[in-house]
Amino acid sequence: MRQQAEAAAKANNGVTTSVNEDGVIEHEKARPIFSIIRDMDRVCTDMDLYYRRITYRFLPEYADAVQQLADSLPKQATSEDDDSDDSITQQSQYSLIDKGEFIQLQVPEAFEQEVNKRLAKFGIDEQTVTHPVTPKYVKLIATLKEFFPEGKQIIFTDEKTQHQKLKRIICNALNLEPSKVGILNAQTVAEAGKTGKKLKAVKPPKELPDEPTDAQIAKYNEQMALYDAYIAQQNEMSLGGLEKIAADFQEGRTPIIICNKKAEVGINLHRGTTDIHHLTLPWTPASIAQRNGRGARVGSNRASVRVHYYCGKGSFDEYRLKTLKRKAGWISDILRSDKSEMENADANDMIEMQMYTAKDDGERLAMMQVQMDKAKAAQRARQKEQATIDLQNYIKAQHAAGEDVEVLTAELERSKAELEKTTAEVAKFKQAVMAKAADNADWKARWGSVHHTDRTLLAQYRASLKSAIQRKANISQAISRYEKLLNRTQKAATDIKRLRPLVEDAINKGILDVDPDLVNHASEFLVIGDRSWRVGQYYDCAGDIVRIKSLDFDSQRADVEIIFTFKGTKSGNWDVKTLDKQVDVTPDEDAVMQKISGGVSIAGINDIISCDDFYRFQQRGMIKITDSYGVQTTESGYSIDFVGTYTDPLKHAVYPDRRDGALKSSIAKWVLGMMSEGNNRQIRSAETFLVELFGSNYGDVIASYGDTLSPEAIQEKIADAIARMPEKTSQGATRNGDSELEVTNAIFGTNEFRASDYEITTAQFGTIGIYSNKDEIKQSMDAASARIAAERKANLNHAVSALTQSWVTAIREAATTGKITPAIADVVNDGSKFMDAYKMDAVQLPSAYGQLSYRMTYNLVSMFSDLAILGLVDLNEVTPELLSMRKNHVEILQRINTVSCRAHRLKRNRPTLIG
Repeated sequence: MRQQAEAAAKANNGVTTSVNEDGVIEHEKARPIFSIIRDMDRVCTDMDLYYRRITYRFLPEYADAVQQLADSLPKQATSEDDDSDDSITQQSQYSLIDKGEFIQLQVPEAFEQEVNKRLAKFGIDEQTVTHPVTPKYVKLIATLKEFFPEGKQIIFTDEKTQHQKLKRIICNALNLEPSKVGILNAQTVAEAGKTGKKLKAVKPPKELPDEPTDAQIAKYNEQMALYDAYIAQQNEMSLGGLEKIAADFQEGRTPIIICNKKAEVGINLHRGTTDIHHLTLPWTPASIAQRNGRGARVGSNRASVRVHYYCGKGSFDEYRLKTLKRKAGWISDILRSDKSEMENADANDMIEMQMYTAKDDGERLAMMQVQMDKAKAAQRARQKEQATIDLQNYIKAQHAAGEDVEVLTAELERSKAELEKTTAEVAKFKQAVMAKAADNADWKARWGSVHHTDRTLLAQYRASLKSAIQRKANISQAISRYEKLLNRTQKAATDIKRLRPLVEDAINKGILDVDPDLVNHASEFLVIGDRSWRVGQYYDCAGDIVRIKSLDFDSQRADVEIIFTFKGTKSGNWDVKTLDKQVDVTPDEDAVMQKISGGVSIAGINDIISCDDFYRFQQRGMIKITDSYGVQTTESGYSIDFVGTYTDPLKHAVYPDRRDGALKSSIAKWVLGMMSEGNNRQIRSAETFLVELFGSNYGDVIASYGDTLSPEAIQEKIADAIARMPEKTSQGATRNGDSELEVTNAIFGTNEFRASDYEITTAQFGTIGIYSNKDEIKQSMDAASARIAAERKANLNHAVSALTQSWVTAIREAATTGKITPAIADVVNDGSKFMDAYKMDAVQLPSAYGQLSYRMTYNLVSMFSDLAILGLVDLNEVTPELLSMRKNHVEILQRINTVSCRAHRLKRNRPTLIG
């Protein structure tokens, strides 16, 4: 039963949960605490009472008579409740056992009256009948034997089913006649008050409906009158029976009386009373006082009356007795009833009920502490609930106090005027829709269809009506909001004055867990449940940092300013519930966040944020490089990484701190290393970073961090580069510069002499940017290249001079022969005719001597010897210098062309003789 009591105490909505041996969770209805306590009280009093049976003990000589008595019992019997119309019916199931010293008969407790009234019939002397005596009854008998000779005894037990049984035990133990022991309960009072006429029970009338008819009222009054008369007669009979039983005790006919609650009021049992015995205890101190007052009253001939309490060891009787001394307002009794199950009474008394089921004082104290903690928590919860209401009203009033009454009034009047206008529009469009719909319906009925333009016009009217209705609803809401706000604003001062001390006290006592600053700045706050928001607070919204600019109490929304974002989020009006992650942001951090919001370029970053801020915010994932590439630190040094629009921010980007000499040195050496490896493309990708760190002349600055190459080493590398130069390039240039191709190119000017064909570059020398004296190295390289070019040029000039000298000699020899080149001789054979042919394109110079569009060389010896023979060129003009350059050839041809054109014009203008 203690386990049942613990389960009932822990039950959730009357249902207990347990795990059986198979690990399956089981749910079942918990027994009511009151019913469990009732059973514990029965066990402590008499096990027969718990099992709802009665055990008789007869003398052995009555064995046959007892058997006959048992056989004559009816199949079922019913016992009535003490103070109600409830009854319990039990089936006849008896047990008859010969114990040797006595004959034992066990029957259901409802059969007690049936057995008792058959005793005389079967010749059994009632005074010889007894029952098993429980420890509590043993103690009672011992006390009665001690004090009964001194005076009358009153015995209280709330278990009515024990009254007759207890009477037989007492009579047998004290050797008393049954008539000497009285019983006072509802049943015996009723029997004593009988006048020979049995009252017919009358039930109370049913309640009237909410709107009864006259007939129903008349019938109700009639039934109520009958019920009142029945109750009056019942009370009269009860009073008569009660007085008769009391008289028997007072006058000494029944010096021992067994009672229950029926004896608490309306009866005097004080004459000659010396002892009062409580086998069971009531639930209230008033009841115990009433019971004791029956025997200890004014007029008693005894100076004092002894009171005996019988508490079972290990039961809750002792605790209940202590509780009765301090308890007030306890629940109605439960032990007087014969119900097998009692529902829990007032829930406020559940704590006391659980205390009764405790196994000892230690457990009881622990339970009391738990209940005290619960009570405190409940009180705290109620205080918090009220404080929360006060807080909301205080904040609401503070928000309203900041409103401008004149502005609100003006907005209200404007909205009302707008509502009137919009209402007229709704009526107008509604009329238009109805008229057009009717017109279209009429047209369709007459012609079978509606024109497209008419359908469109009706749709437009309906859309306009819908829009006007929506505007009207919005304006109506605005008017309602303005009216509420205006009313709130007008009484805000009074509400603030009333609520401020309440809110402040709740905060000081810890009932409200809010910022104490709210008391003085409530208009800046909004509180919903356990969460609060304040103007100026910052929140992290999925990576965006926003700041509350203002709060609206009614809509529970906030105007927020975007301080930082990667996603392009815009400032706006947000539901405050979306602001769920508050963050601390200092004014300096606010300024930095706004600068880096959306990302930042490394270019000019020294002028935007400091190095410390850069790394601090990068650690928080708030630095995003907007350049195409960024420089990052790695385990081995640095790297250049691509930065895309949709890639994650670089986690280890390097801040180009111009003041950090160590960083400059480290970056310079890293760049010099890439240069030595030929990774110039990567270096160009990092140009934005390098310019920000070193300046626009970052190349020179970085070179200054390199090693210095000695003059000897420079010359050694130059010599090595020269030694590795090829004898001939893919374009035909040679190391000496005097090849046939180079000489031809020089004379005919198809490709002029290029010193760069054999220059010393970094391709031969190696990267010079890694050396701090790169300018010195470059000068040495240029000087060596100039020497090589001069040598090649001298060789070329010598070769050209020798070749053209040989051509001059050949031209003179050819001219002395007077023979013109055969290809030319076929066209003309003298100078004048040659020029005519030249002008008429019959002879083309210098194509006639081998020049082609893809080959610019031609036979200078043949051309100039022919020109000399034809008298167009003086042999003295033909020199090595003339032949060494194409422009000289061209000048001779241009001169010949000029002379030829002039001669041709003279010939064309001469008069013609006609014969």
